Amino acid sequence: MIKIEVNHFSDLKLIYDIPLDLIMDIPGKYLKKGDLIYAMTYEKYIWGPDETFDWFPGHCGLYLGTETKDSFDNNGRTTIESSPWKDKPDGVQFSDFSHFKGVNYHLYMGARRYNGSLSDDNRTKIAGYAIDKIGHGWSKIGEGNIIEGSYSCVGMTEASYDDAGKSIIEPVFEFPFITPIEQYKLTIPVNEITLESGVLEMIPVRGIVWDEANNEYTDNPSKYILSVSNKPPGSTFRDNILTWTPEHADVGNSYTISFTATANVGDESYTRIQSLIINVEQGKSSETGIVTDIDGNTYQTIKIGNQWWMAENLKVTHYRNGDAIPNVTDYTEWVYLTSGAYCAYDNDNSHVATYGRLYNWYAVSDSRNVAPSGWHVSTFEEWQTLEDYLGGSSVAGGKLKEAGTSHWASPNTGATNESGFSALPSGYRSHVYGHYSAMGFYCDFWTSTENVAPYWLHRDVYTGLQ
Repeated sequence: MIKIEVNHFSDLKLIYDIPLDLIMDIPGKYLKKGDLIYAMTYEKYIWGPDETFDWFPGHCGLYLGTETKDSFDNNGRTTIESSPWKDKPDGVQFSDFSHFKGVNYHLYMGARRYNGSLSDDNRTKIAGYAIDKIGHGWSKIGEGNIIEGSYSCVGMTEASYDDAGKSIIEPVFEFPFITPIEQYKLTIPVNEITLESGVLEMIPVRGIVWDEANNEYTDNPSKYILSVSNKPPGSTFRDNILTWTPEHADVGNSYTISFTATANVGDESYTRIQSLIINVEQGKSSETGIVTDIDGNTYQTIKIGNQWWMAENLKVTHYRNGDAIPNVTDYTEWVYLTSGAYCAYDNDNSHVATYGRLYNWYAVSDSRNVAPSGWHVSTFEEWQTLEDYLGGSSVAGGKLKEAGTSHWASPNTGATNESGFSALPSGYRSHVYGHYSAMGFYCDFWTSTENVAPYWLHRDVYTGLQ
């Protein structure tokens, strides 16, 4: 193998010559072994406070993969880099993803990927080469024939890819002034991830823009405008963070989100657009099913702890034995009923598909049973078990509620639906006046336990979850 000299910090001090870029902070758990991570670095932090306050072309490292998906950052021995930083040992060493992103002399430039196909064997070989070089020294020249066995950051990553036969920069172009930025431009952003239903995820998105006044790059959000289009249903984008808990109805779907950054640099206006593809798979921690009622309506079901629950509101118009349940629309008649009845919110059947139907106590307690075969109206004690399993009354509501503001009134603070229960604000019908109220704000579930105040779940738009 012919070894070519590569140089981390060239005398030319090549700058990052893009006035505006758009960076997605993809959590480490969605990266793959051998993915590349990049940062811009302040010179003064590397060499000391007396140095000039310039930007160097940058720094890069390899992501080594992770065994779990249980944390956002996957701290630990998840990255590898060769660095000359004065506060760390020189040379090739393990690092962690959070440190690489968050250290004060870094401006994180995101995770990127080889612009071509990499097999699992390729990725294992790339990571294995770098791990084998742990403890080797750092040098400006990198891995080559001048300082044998030492590596710059870009030299280490290039040598790792070369060893797998997947060079990012063709060897003929690696001499004499190769920097991480040049490698950066030949890779592509990590722009596709797979989320699990029922699991909250947060994706920060940032602009990086040239600040002429301070002669530096910055990710200060006051220097650019960031917008998003084609958000998944139920997701939010606030403070430049996409937050979403996919529902079970999202499983098998794919969403392409588009982020747009705009900024003025000098006399020119610049725009950058970056897409993120999100695929949704069934959450591995949950079990789901389907149940059908006497009318043929089907409902998603979800196992929460050791209990099975319906994840949709009931729509049935007949008891289990086939007897019809009366549809009562008149306000006064509803108040004075002494037998079972149902209605649609506001007597408007267009609400039924989403919110189900409302039932009075006599329908719920009727021995003919409104629940599908094999199911029953839950007891107060069963609701209490659910509440306890989800962490108690202060947090259970948020874990049961559908996230976002597609159905719940804004801001729906605290709602994650991590249980998969998908509670919707179907409102209620008063047993005192017969009127309808609170769709969008409140939902009320019957229990089959008599003489116990109904167990309820609602949110108040002023005070949050109750």
